[in-house]
Amino acid sequence: MKKLFLFRARPDGVNQMDTFLETNTISIGWTTVPSMEGKDKDEVRICLENIYPDVSNSSVGQVNHFVNNMKIGDLCLIPRPDSNDVYVAEISKEYYYDDKDANLCHKIGVEFLNKDKPYKRSEFSLELSKALRAPMTIADVSDKLEALEMFMNNKEIDNNLVVNVEEELKKLLPKAIENIKVNLESDDPEKRMDASLEVLKLLQELGNK
Repeated sequence: MKKLFLFRARPDGVNQMDTFLETNTISIGWTTVPSMEGKDKDEVRICLENIYPDVSNSSVGQVNHFVNNMKIGDLCLIPRPDSNDVYVAEISKEYYYDDKDANLCHKIGVEFLNKDKPYKRSEFSLELSKALRAPMTIADVSDKLEALEMFMNNKEIDNNLVVNVEEELKKLLPKAIENIKVNLESDDPEKRMDASLEVLKLLQELGNK
């Protein structure tokens, strides 16, 4: 069953959003903790406690989400720390340890679904906005998955509608120009004036581009 996770792009308190977008990965901090590949939740806890004896249950739970619960096909809702942009990423590779990247060694591979057109927080419904309010770095917000999918489907429909309208208007453009030409030569002075104003308006718009 597909899940939705809130994921904050600040491992160890550093904004890594650009790195995530460039590498198609997301990462957590905990760089002093060795690989947790193949570890269950109890073993994840031991790995963390070996380095941080006072680690909280909340932290263990969040790291365990990353290591064990975030699966291929699940979605991540990733708010950009320095703006109102929000990205959606689909997990393409489950947790792995990258010993060649000392700063971001604990990773998950993702495909960003709106990399070039991030959503704005203000576009979200009240219900979907609740998913962004969880204070944790990683949180299971699967109860908002349906709201996210409805939002994304509506955005896709809206974008297609804009494209279709533009295409239809382009098809009508030659006919509109011909009508203006006819009205410019009309015996009706009012029609000639309206056509002249339309031409002047178009020229002004072109000059402002």
